[in-house]
Amino acid sequence: MPIETSSRFTRIGRISRAVGLKGEVKVAIEQDWEGLETIEAFFIFKDGVAERLPVQQMTMGKHVTARFVGITDRNAADLLKGHDLFVKSRAARGLKLPWEELIGLTAVDVKTGTIGVIEDVLAYPGQHLAKVTHEGREVLIPLHVGWIVDTTSERVVFDLPEGLLDIV
Repeated sequence: MPIETSSRFTRIGRISRAVGLKGEVKVAIEQDWEGLETIEAFFIFKDGVAERLPVQQMTMGKHVTARFVGITDRNAADLLKGHDLFVKSRAARGLKLPWEELIGLTAVDVKTGTIGVIEDVLAYPGQHLAKVTHEGREVLIPLHVGWIVDTTSERVVFDLPEGLLDIV
């Protein structure tokens, strides 16, 4: 799915496989999202169209397993395998991410491309900032969950407001 079309959604992981016979799936969560168990529905994309998956049951632990409304058997669960799993960005704002885990990842903006490597995370009251060297100068990027489009083991993709990187 193109990054540009996912700015209303925040990627939190991937459905890795079906579990058992009753439609449960194992979900590979790529970050330690605190509060994930409060999400009522996730989304996957099929042919560029968001499909809502209301949560029927979710088990948090060493592995995350989920059962979605309407997915009642292993065959239906198998069809979900490999899909990236998203939440609406406004729902993601209630989740907390351990920001320090972003240090060393490459920061990328959907509009401008690669920004630089996150060198540090600075904690201020009510706000965390990623310290990045961009075009030879230090830039502080507010770590706002609604601006994070995607995270992987190598990069963090942001949808930053226009002009944010120009602020000195």
